[in-house]
Amino acid sequence: SVLALPFDVANGGVDVGCDSWNTNCGGLDLAWLWPTVYLLIAIFIIVLIPFTIVFYESWEPGANCCKRICTATICQVIGLVCWVLAIGICFSFFKFVDIPVATYSSTVGEFLPCSVNTQGSASVYSCDNSDIFSSFPVREEEHVEIEATFVIYLIGFLSFVSWIFFSVYTGIGLATLPMSLWRSFYYRPKFMPRELYLKLRAEMAKKAADLMEQGSKLRKETSEKPGVARVPLSYTSWKRKTDEKKAFNQFKQEVDALETDFEDLRYCHENWKGYNPLVPYCKLILGIISFILTLVWVLHIILYMLVRNPYPNGIPISYFLNTAFSWASKEINFALLGVILVGTFAIYLLFCALEGTARLGLRFLIVEIHPLKVGGTYMNSLLFNLSLVLLCVPALVQFCTVAFADYIVLTNAALTFNVFVQNMRFFNYFFEYNIFVFVLLGVMVLAAVFTYCCLRDKNKKTSAGLREKIDRFKEKGQIDEKEKNGKVKKTEATDQPNKQRAEGEAESSDEEVEIIKS
Repeated sequence: SVLALPFDVANGGVDVGCDSWNTNCGGLDLAWLWPTVYLLIAIFIIVLIPFTIVFYESWEPGANCCKRICTATICQVIGLVCWVLAIGICFSFFKFVDIPVATYSSTVGEFLPCSVNTQGSASVYSCDNSDIFSSFPVREEEHVEIEATFVIYLIGFLSFVSWIFFSVYTGIGLATLPMSLWRSFYYRPKFMPRELYLKLRAEMAKKAADLMEQGSKLRKETSEKPGVARVPLSYTSWKRKTDEKKAFNQFKQEVDALETDFEDLRYCHENWKGYNPLVPYCKLILGIISFILTLVWVLHIILYMLVRNPYPNGIPISYFLNTAFSWASKEINFALLGVILVGTFAIYLLFCALEGTARLGLRFLIVEIHPLKVGGTYMNSLLFNLSLVLLCVPALVQFCTVAFADYIVLTNAALTFNVFVQNMRFFNYFFEYNIFVFVLLGVMVLAAVFTYCCLRDKNKKTSAGLREKIDRFKEKGQIDEKEKNGKVKKTEATDQPNKQRAEGEAESSDEEVEIIKS
């Protein structure tokens, strides 16, 4: 879907007369392209991916497949009803598009700087290369009201919702992606002697045993106590569940970091012969390229999209990348080069969005970690990252269409996004004044400050911090149990099977710790 934009440009939309006399164009009628792409995105985001994620997340040992399908269907119906209500209500009130139109009027005598030559009964006007519209004394601006179709409004609605995620995630990724690639090179595996390798491996084994202990405590503290009735939903229970989720995400983050460090440690000695030393240098090159792309994107946003006279619909201070793409396509005599550059800059923003999601989840611990690993990615992690990509794509395409508006003129993308979506009621106030673009730059600045200036990363917490948090859960759970004893009636339960189960879990946990230590 992102590459559909350079495909639209490559079809010849930048040339005049593609639909009639110009034979140098691609010749394809792409009026169906963007409605089809966005309908598919809506189907995946609203129907297919949520259903599949709930289906996989509802798996339990011995669970019935029909029960999992019913659970996923119920959740899907609830989500679908919410989406339909939101889109339907907004469409009924804001389905009109107010397209700005400027009307110029003048008499023949005021048609300057053109000169009139009379040849017989005909009058021939000759004008210089200056802007003839500047000589018109009367200029009227008005808005033409057009009712948008449901498909066109769906494109605008998805783009607006997508901007909420795109502005935050991409802003973080623009600042952190170059540093992440550079750190991968700086902390690359290096060969170490056997004594040092065994010492570091023993320290990791100790940390793994500590994480297993904390994981066992976390599981016991967050699981429901047998014989205790559920407390009705309240702020206290919601706050406790939120803290438990953050603690679990932090625990999962530390486990993932330990696994990554252990793999790197094995490359330093045990698997040294199987390690490719060119990988970190490739990441260094990609880090330099990503830093250049980030800098160019920031300059283009400021010079072309934000600094205009008058703001916001005036003339930009510089056309920057639009001029560069046009020059690359025409002056170098390689028309495909401009298309490749458009696709490169668009795909880079997509990678920034993925990087921003991982960073945001690691820092605030509100988004579950879903790492992508070769041969080690779970289905729910793959679906989560796919949903993230699809959520960011509509805003990404619109952003690139607006950013390269003077290069992709006369394309179907320019007509769809720069004319219809950009001028939809209610949405036009956010798009016209670049509200989301300012949010993107602001988030990028904040992310850069935290990444480059704060030497101590807040996310890199030790297991001691996790241990303190779990102990607080334990103390709070004991206090909550005392309060529940006075308000909630306990049901009679057999303590002996639960005690035997707990002892069995403790014995298995001790055996696993001994295996790791060995």
